[in-house]
Amino acid sequence: MVAKKLIIAISVMFCSLLIIISVSIAFATKKKILSSGLKYGIILDAGSSRTTAFVYQWPAEKKHNTGLVTEKYHCRIEGPGIATYKENPKQAAIAILDCLNRTLKIIPKERYSTTQVCLAATAGMRLLELQDKPAAQRILSEIEALFKTLPFNFGRVHILTGREEAIYAWISANYLKGNLVKRNNKQYRHPFIVRTSGALDLGGASTQIAFTPRRILNKLATPAKVMLYGHKYVIYTQSFECYGKDEAERRYLVNIYQASESKWPYQSPCWPSGYNETVSMKDLFGSLCTASKKPANYKPDDEITFTGTGNPAKCQELVYLLFDFKACAGKHYCSFSGIYQPTVRGKFMAFSAFYYTKRALKLPTSFTLTTFTETLWSFCTKSWAELKVMLPKDKDRYRKGYCFSGNYMRTLLISGYKFKPASWKRISFNKKVDGNEVNWSLGYMLNVTNQIPREIKGKENMIKLAILSKVLIVFSSLLMFSIFIIYQMIKHP
Repeated sequence: MVAKKLIIAISVMFCSLLIIISVSIAFATKKKILSSGLKYGIILDAGSSRTTAFVYQWPAEKKHNTGLVTEKYHCRIEGPGIATYKENPKQAAIAILDCLNRTLKIIPKERYSTTQVCLAATAGMRLLELQDKPAAQRILSEIEALFKTLPFNFGRVHILTGREEAIYAWISANYLKGNLVKRNNKQYRHPFIVRTSGALDLGGASTQIAFTPRRILNKLATPAKVMLYGHKYVIYTQSFECYGKDEAERRYLVNIYQASESKWPYQSPCWPSGYNETVSMKDLFGSLCTASKKPANYKPDDEITFTGTGNPAKCQELVYLLFDFKACAGKHYCSFSGIYQPTVRGKFMAFSAFYYTKRALKLPTSFTLTTFTETLWSFCTKSWAELKVMLPKDKDRYRKGYCFSGNYMRTLLISGYKFKPASWKRISFNKKVDGNEVNWSLGYMLNVTNQIPREIKGKENMIKLAILSKVLIVFSSLLMFSIFIIYQMIKHP
């Protein structure tokens, strides 16, 4: 009788052990599947001056159809913006290949087929499309052909409108500030009180503003409506082509060239004293933003030399002339060029060239208008030799232009967007928030997640995992009990 009970106990022990091993393997496999339950997306931000590839990831289970996106990796592509390759469109695709190959190492192989890769170009390509549409299309076609050779899911290769760029920038800023969805103890919820922030983006060829106004008074101003995390937002957006930092500086130099009585030297008050630069006529008049001002004797290879004078007062005067403020005379709700704009309200996040300019001036994230004005004036009086000591890591082409971009930024925000000293203090100048770069591409990715189906197997896997856990507990207890019985029977036969 004792022998029979011992055999039964041993059999139970071995069966329990076998089941525990099997369940443990299944448990580990399920856990691995769940841990890799992430979706990925690749967005190439093809700006006017450079292209950056971003890899984003988000859990397969979304929040009200929108993904909880984080930046996984980014890669800055060597060389200028893709619009500069109009004479050699194949080179535009070759230039981005290295960064795309790097993304292959970031994204798990089993996720390649479901990872969308998209390229969205901004103002540089918008201007090229207006100037030479076939050239713009050839560049996009070469990049599209490259994308189709990759193991990823081909998304889109296209040119964003200025309105889309402004909307996506607004989405990015508010997502990163926690205005759209908040995280609390690893749980995400919609904020109880919704206070959104405005977005200010200053690129190389265009600038954008977007915010939620109290109301839009002009019937001709169509607000943007976006749905995120189950909530609808109504946004005022505006994009200004040729008002990006690089194109604005080009127009500034053209004005100096046209206004100067003598042919040499052409004096640039926004550049530091001791700095000289020679540019070609093509550099000045090859852009759509300045093409209408070509002189009668235009020869693309002719060269012009500009010399810096470091005159902040004259710099402010010439920067102001870049804007058409007369078109808003007598209009209360107007920015410039006759464009309607409601009164700015709430907090704002400024990024791109806004951030890099404040960084060069060594200012904190937020600061008063008085502090900015005084710091900028002092900066603009520095010589080229002094600036090289102050900003040793900056490239010459950026270092010489910070006085101009500072004055341009001040004029745009105060005289253009109508920020007052009180509202200026509510602007934060950011490059990153919680490791994520502030730019329109994050907002673009969030919008894309609205169209990507969620993985409904996620919850099923969670349920199965819970069942496996319980089975493991039951048979572990049974194993321990059978071992105890065997021990007692051997010890007390």
